[in-house]
Amino acid sequence: MRRIRLDTGELYLPHRGRDGRYRVADPTLGNAMKLTANQIAVETDSELLSYVRRGFAVRMKGIRTGQVNLIAASEIQT
Repeated sequence: MRRIRLDTGELYLPHRGRDGRYRVADPTLGNAMKLTANQIAVETDSELLSYVRRGFAVRMKGIRTGQVNLIAASEIQT
């Protein structure tokens, strides 16, 4: 699972937090999905993929910059 930002070529991969889990967010929450309290912790790759297929955004980290962003499911290549 990855995302490549076309304007910079930055590669983003799913990011595990300090607790070792991924974070996904329901896009129906609008801007509130950016709040950590509104995100769901996911432990396995298969569970993460299941959420992406249902349209959930994923916290992903840029390989070069180290920047962590919430990326829409429509921008993620599986």
